[in-house]
Amino acid sequence: MKKTLSILIVAILCCSFLFAVADAASNISIINGIVLSENIYKGEDRPGFFNHFVSKAKNSSKKTSPTKTSKKMKVSINATCKNKNHVGKNWSYVYQIDGITIKNNSRINLTAGQKIIVYSKVVENDKYPDVGTNSSTYVITDKDIKNGFKIKMSVSVREDKGRYAGNSCTWTIVFSFK
Repeated sequence: MKKTLSILIVAILCCSFLFAVADAASNISIINGIVLSENIYKGEDRPGFFNHFVSKAKNSSKKTSPTKTSKKMKVSINATCKNKNHVGKNWSYVYQIDGITIKNNSRINLTAGQKIIVYSKVVENDKYPDVGTNSSTYVITDKDIKNGFKIKMSVSVREDKGRYAGNSCTWTIVFSFK
């Protein structure tokens, strides 16, 4: 019975100690089940025994991550189609980056390591519009931020009705980031 009680007491003290160390990274300390606010105990003013361990836990929780390169970049968009193959004459376009509609020469903040989704939609404007879409995922590097980069994609549009039904044309969309 005494042995079980001793083990229980040691376990409670260990848990209290672990909570004090674990919670030191946040601005709250728990010692023997009592919550101590940072406003009361700051730095070296903490109660003696825990002071050493809590300050070590706080310092070890500060991970220094390398700063990532960021830049506001200009996005130029060029859409070309070599042979429209009787699919249409009047066209409209929708371009998006991460779900946000952009226009030619828009400016966007980009960071190295960031993953972006670039989307293009090409619409033939007539009584029965034909639509083609495509999207691409791209991870930006430090080199891209420094030197600029391009994302190229193809968008196919197929004529669904009329005399030229079944014909298709392929648009080349180039997003240039500078």
